Amino acid sequence: MKSLIAYWAGWPHEAARYAQAGSEVAARIRGTGSVWLPAQEARVWAVLGDRQRAVAAIERANDARDQVEPDDLDNLGGIMTFPLPRQLYYIADTYVWLPGQESEADRVAGEAITAYNQASPEERSFGDEAGASADQALARVNMGDLEGAAEALRPVLEMPTEQRIGGVVASAMRVHAALRTPSCLGAGPARTLQQEIEHYGQVSAGAALPRGR
Repeated sequence: MKSLIAYWAGWPHEAARYAQAGSEVAARIRGTGSVWLPAQEARVWAVLGDRQRAVAAIERANDARDQVEPDDLDNLGGIMTFPLPRQLYYIADTYVWLPGQESEADRVAGEAITAYNQASPEERSFGDEAGASADQALARVNMGDLEGAAEALRPVLEMPTEQRIGGVVASAMRVHAALRTPSCLGAGPARTLQQEIEHYGQVSAGAALPRGR
């Protein structure tokens, strides 16, 4: 959780430190937490540009998945468990940061979205599903497929206000940032999608909270 919080706060070095601090414990357990930590570590290394460590962490997460035996934390469910759809999202979130892996990021993000659509209600997470869609959109922007990016991001832009939490808005803003690259500047579809993202981000989940008396 500390690594996750640091990741979304924009502190990747701190996120890596926390992930590594828990690696020995993760290696001794068989619950899905043993998958979560290396999967989290993978995307942190990708943000830092360390391809070798990122790919190695993905492999450790896949190996841990093969040996999973649900434990007491998995029985609690929610944020304390790490189902396969979430793992696929983290893998896509890793590849999307690695140059040359755009097609793989697009593919795995699609697998994550499909897996979430087929998952039980207990395994679903609107925030992580939105993250997978945003990763697919970002991969497509990086491949020059602006129409495909808009299609991938559509489920995120149509989310109700009360679900527009910080991580979801941050994921959408990554796409906005990618649309500011020279290859996209001046393109009508890029400008339209940017405007939609800006409007989307202006109305966050905080606006849906009831006012105090």
